[in-house]
Amino acid sequence: IKAGGYTVKFVGSFTTLKDETANPAPVYPDATYDRHHEGHWGWTADQVFAQLPTWLKGYTPGIALVHLGSNDVASGLAGAAKTTIADLRDIVGALRAKNPNVFVILAQIVPWDDFRNPVITSLNSMVPALATELDKPDSRVVTVDMYAGFNCATMTHDTLHPNEIGEKFMADRWFKALEPFLKIAKPCP
Repeated sequence: IKAGGYTVKFVGSFTTLKDETANPAPVYPDATYDRHHEGHWGWTADQVFAQLPTWLKGYTPGIALVHLGSNDVASGLAGAAKTTIADLRDIVGALRAKNPNVFVILAQIVPWDDFRNPVITSLNSMVPALATELDKPDSRVVTVDMYAGFNCATMTHDTLHPNEIGEKFMADRWFKALEPFLKIAKPCP
């Protein structure tokens, strides 16, 4: 984002990574990098939705990047794709309740393994239609494809969570989807 000439403020209740309690914090090339986020490891979309109103009391997002559904698939929820889509719809609603002009980028999530990928591809096939359904001129909802081209063998450290190569892949995809909004986003209250 900085390399593209944009200045942003990240928001969220976390500033650490999952494994920082057991391992030293990563060293970032830019010490001023804003590390706020709302990434919750192991959470399903409905769990995120249930807590979102509480988290949103602390900040107002202007743009939300949403990559949810992997844990829904992993938990073996019957109808995971359809229930996750319903939860994503609710999440967009909660974001809009806090900021009616929020821009939302919904990810078609990364692949995992041959057992789970059929459910993931089913979920991913529904994400663009959801984005189209929810898209408004003053509160855009678009998708970003994290699935196509993502290689679990070379881009993860555990077959699902991205390693540095996977993080770069995802960051590039997020930025391409995000940049049009960075050009028009207004500061949040």
